[in-house]
Amino acid sequence: MTTVTSEIKKETVIFGGTLGDAFITLCKLYSQHKLTGAHFRVIRYNLYDTLDPLIEEMFKITPVAEYIVPYTRFDSLDDLYTAIKRYEHPYVNVRWEADEFESYKFDYIRSDPFPIFQLPEVDVDSSHLRVGIQLHCGSHRNFRGFSIRWLRGVRNYLPKDKFSIYLMGTGAGCYDKHELESLCKKYHIVNLVGKTKFTEYMGHIKRMDYFISLEGFGPLFAMSQRVKTLLFNQYPHGVGLTVHHKWYENSRVIDLNSNVIKRKWLSIFNKKKLYSPGIPLDFFDANINNG
Repeated sequence: MTTVTSEIKKETVIFGGTLGDAFITLCKLYSQHKLTGAHFRVIRYNLYDTLDPLIEEMFKITPVAEYIVPYTRFDSLDDLYTAIKRYEHPYVNVRWEADEFESYKFDYIRSDPFPIFQLPEVDVDSSHLRVGIQLHCGSHRNFRGFSIRWLRGVRNYLPKDKFSIYLMGTGAGCYDKHELESLCKKYHIVNLVGKTKFTEYMGHIKRMDYFISLEGFGPLFAMSQRVKTLLFNQYPHGVGLTVHHKWYENSRVIDLNSNVIKRKWLSIFNKKKLYSPGIPLDFFDANINNG
């Protein structure tokens, strides 16, 4: 007897944005699937260079939503917003609250921002507390990262007999590869920069006890996997509703540019967009003092 398996019916939705926006969209669709059983086809509208390969790979970690490639490019926000209003399928915003453009009806009251993903198994040190550091975020257009000098200071805060540090990122930007390798060897930092596939990178984040990053995809994913996260936000407008209120339970967001004078100073002198923020030691205190 032959068994016929019918194809799962999928709702088509659209959203706009880059990698972090795509992840919030995926989280919202995952939450809606848990509540209603719905599956989705997802089309992206965007103004900038494509991130289709990464976003498509990210969507494949769950059967809930299928990402359609290629993305649809627009030359201006006005054109994008006009298209959203005219499109036959509902629009999903990239925040944890409805706005005037969102036409898909989410249940925000019962939303679950902690999706469970099937990720590759990765090897990490089980004898120490694991701290992941996202070296940099963004493309060349909106690059921002931590300075090499700052990494040395972090290792001094987190002694190697108690903490294993994992450095992550693609290696883009203004970093010297040999300088980075030398620093990691000297300070006993596991250097994963440019050495992992995207889903392996996600698997490493999930295995961390702590995660430190500037604003971007990495900290959003870490918080969604219940990893204690220290997020440094470099944008004046703050992280707003990109961070679900439940994600704050084990994490902390520090705004680097909330001071207007400091923000102007950084815009003039910090041309490479490298940051050396202070580390709040109480975020690690119990483990630093008691092991």
